[in-house]
Amino acid sequence: MKKNVFYLLVLMLLISIKGFAVDYTFKSHAEIQDFYNNFNAAGGRIAVDNLYVTGDDVTQNDINALESCFSSIEKKLTFENLTLPSDDNNDDAGVRHLDSFLANVTQNGGIVFRNIPGLSWGGAGFIGAGLIPKHVKGDLILDFIPIPFPGVDGWATNESFGDIEQVDGDLIIGSRYSLQKFDDDCFQQLQRVGGSFRLYMTGSSSIWDIAAPKLTYIGGDFEMRGPDGGQVDGSDIAVWSLIILQNVQYIGGDVTIVNFPHIQIGQSGDWGGTGYCFIRYLIDTGVINYACHNVTLGWEDEPIDLAALGACLWGDGDNQDDPPADLPAKDPTCSSTGIKTVEPVNFATVQPTYVKDNLNIESATGLAKVEIIDILGRPVKTFLDIAAGQKSLPLSSLSSGIYMVRAINVNNEVQTVKIIKQ
Repeated sequence: MKKNVFYLLVLMLLISIKGFAVDYTFKSHAEIQDFYNNFNAAGGRIAVDNLYVTGDDVTQNDINALESCFSSIEKKLTFENLTLPSDDNNDDAGVRHLDSFLANVTQNGGIVFRNIPGLSWGGAGFIGAGLIPKHVKGDLILDFIPIPFPGVDGWATNESFGDIEQVDGDLIIGSRYSLQKFDDDCFQQLQRVGGSFRLYMTGSSSIWDIAAPKLTYIGGDFEMRGPDGGQVDGSDIAVWSLIILQNVQYIGGDVTIVNFPHIQIGQSGDWGGTGYCFIRYLIDTGVINYACHNVTLGWEDEPIDLAALGACLWGDGDNQDDPPADLPAKDPTCSSTGIKTVEPVNFATVQPTYVKDNLNIESATGLAKVEIIDILGRPVKTFLDIAAGQKSLPLSSLSSGIYMVRAINVNNEVQTVKIIKQ
């Protein structure tokens, strides 16, 4: 009896209840095994809002045990600092694959895998084709891990990223061979990144051109960063062009593309937008808001002079515009987010942030209008003349994604709140 009471207390410490949210945190092999040994599976596997797993003694068997307990992660899955050395013949050694977990535990939110050096590539691999959801409703961060897609014949197939259509939060692919052997199929279906899009290519020189032909929207920063000196193990990092941005219509933050020795200043290849000159074209056409954001190209310690850089699609198609157009003047009223600085107005309470069917809005004064605006700035729903008090607004017909709620009160004040439609 005392032992059962002890385990109950352990479980209570592992579970944090905030409203109806249930979060599980495991920081060691022992905590996972205590939970697994006392898990009541009579009612089946359970859904959890956030699952966080860390610990330098966590084994592959521990990951398999958690897989048998949980049916879905609703908001965020985090595996990080799982550094016990792996052994392909021993499940009590370190974590070497997450394919089975991703295949059998539904991911309805963000995914963060960071510092898991034992993950294998080849055979079962680490993230097989189709295991990352097409729509990631949160961050997708893969940092300091081996190649995040399976090898079929010893070479990567890029299939794990090829199905992703939208990431609502940040999309960050980091170091330690996370970007080896990328080619034209890597982000084939990607259309939108709601937050920042960052690629840190420091683990391998064997990286090919990165394409995202359907990508039109990046809500935050865009960053591509190569290793210091542009080399890995004495070889130039092999990124030749900037075709990843060829169809982007909006970038909401800073742009940094540094330490790639083979990207041309001017036009290169058959397509006119592959060099750094294409970034100048995006500035000239307003895709990048240079007045509010920073742009750094070339080498981190010796960046390109943007004032002398022409746009590929203007003038002679080289690095000069005959002469280059003047850069937009910097706007001192811009905040760090690129939005003009204004005093925030808060006259309404808008809940919840993650909306399934109805959005609740409460205000002490009447509201003249409430608009629901999609990530391209288009109003998709409008509610008029809302009386003071609390009102439930039906949003079940909206597609999943990020939206802004813009409320205007009877005094013509405006308040905006971000929500995520599930």
